[in-house]
Amino acid sequence: MEVSHLNSHYITNILRYIFITFRLLLVAAICVLIGAAFYYGIKYAYPFIIAIILSFFLNPVVTFIQVKTNMHRGVATFIVIFLIFAVISGIVTLIILQLINGLVYLNDVVPSHVQLLSRYIQSYFVNTLLPMWGHITHLISTLDQSEQLTIQDNMNHLGQKLATNLSNLGTHVITYLTNMVVSLPNIITGLIFICLATFFMTKDWYKLGDYFDSKLPESVSRSLQNVYEGLRQAFLGFIRAHLTLISITAVIILIGLVVLRVAHPVTIAFLTGLADMFPYLGTGSVFLPWIIYSYFSKQYFMAIGLAILYAVVIIQRQIMEPKIISSNIGLNPLPTLVAIFIGFKLLGFLGLVLGPIVLIVINTLSQADVFRNIWSYIIGDRTLPK
Repeated sequence: MEVSHLNSHYITNILRYIFITFRLLLVAAICVLIGAAFYYGIKYAYPFIIAIILSFFLNPVVTFIQVKTNMHRGVATFIVIFLIFAVISGIVTLIILQLINGLVYLNDVVPSHVQLLSRYIQSYFVNTLLPMWGHITHLISTLDQSEQLTIQDNMNHLGQKLATNLSNLGTHVITYLTNMVVSLPNIITGLIFICLATFFMTKDWYKLGDYFDSKLPESVSRSLQNVYEGLRQAFLGFIRAHLTLISITAVIILIGLVVLRVAHPVTIAFLTGLADMFPYLGTGSVFLPWIIYSYFSKQYFMAIGLAILYAVVIIQRQIMEPKIISSNIGLNPLPTLVAIFIGFKLLGFLGLVLGPIVLIVINTLSQADVFRNIWSYIIGDRTLPK
C-alpha cells in the first residue's frame, strides 16, 4: 500500500510538472503571437494604432465636454478634433512665419558673416596650412623613394575614399528626397484614415469598451480596466513631465541668450525648446553649429558663452529628467534612471523616450497583478478565466 501511495504521488507530481510546462509554453506562444501581431500591425495597420492612441488621450476631454454641456458625443468629438487640428495648424503657421522672419534676418546678416568667415579661412590657409604643407613636403622629400610612394598612394586612396563618401552622401540625399515626394500620396491617405478612425473610435469609445467587456471574462475585463487606468495616468504624467522639462530648457536658454545679448532671444529659445522634443535633434542641433560658427568667425566671447549655456542645459536635463519623470509617473528615480540609461544604450537617443515608456508599461502591468495572475495560471493555482 505504501509503495502504491508513493507511486501515485510520484505520478501526480510528474503530471503536475507536465501541465506547468504546457501552460508555460502556452503563455510563451501567446506572448509571441501578440508580439508578432503588434509588429505586423504597426507595419500594415499603423493608422488605426495611432488612432487608438489618440483616442486614448482625447476620450477624457470629449467626456468632460459631453458631461458639462450635455452635447452629443459625436459633436463634442468633432469639436475637440477640430480644435486640436486648428491649434496644430496655428503652431505650424507660427513656426513658418518665425522661420520666414529668421530667413529674412539671415539674408541680411549672413552674407557679411560669410565674407568674414571666407577671409578668415583664406588667412588661416595662407598663414598656417601652406607653411605646414611646405614643412611636410620637405620632410617627405627626405624619405626614401619607396616611402614617398607609399605616402602618395595613401593620400590618393584617402582622396578617392573622401570623394566616394561625398558622392554616396549626395546619392542618399537625392534618394531620400525622391522617396519623400513619392510617398506624399500615401502620407496624405494615412492622415485621412487616422483622422476618420480617431473620430469614430473616440465617439464610440464607451460602446466599444462595453462590447469587449461583454465578450471577455470578468477577471480579464477587470485586469484590462486596471491596466487602462494605470496607463492613462502614467502616460499623462509622462507627457506632463516632458512638457515641464522642455519649458525649463526654453527658460534657461532664454535667460542665457538675453545675458549674451543675442537678437530675437524669445524666438530662438522657443524653436530650441521645440527641437528638444525630438530625440535625434535636441538642443545640440542648434547650439553646436552656432558655437562652431562663432569660433571660426572669431566671436570667441559668444562661442564661450554659448558653450557654457549648452553645458548648463545638458547638465540640468540629465539631473532633472529622472526626478521629474519619476515624480509625474509615480516611480522611484533609480529605476527611471536605469530605464533611461538602458534605453539610450540599446536605441540611442530614441531610447531616452522609449526606456521610461517601457518601464511605465511594466510597472502598470505589475500593479494590475497581470504578472501575478499569469504566474498563478502557469503553476496551476488558478484555471483559465471563464
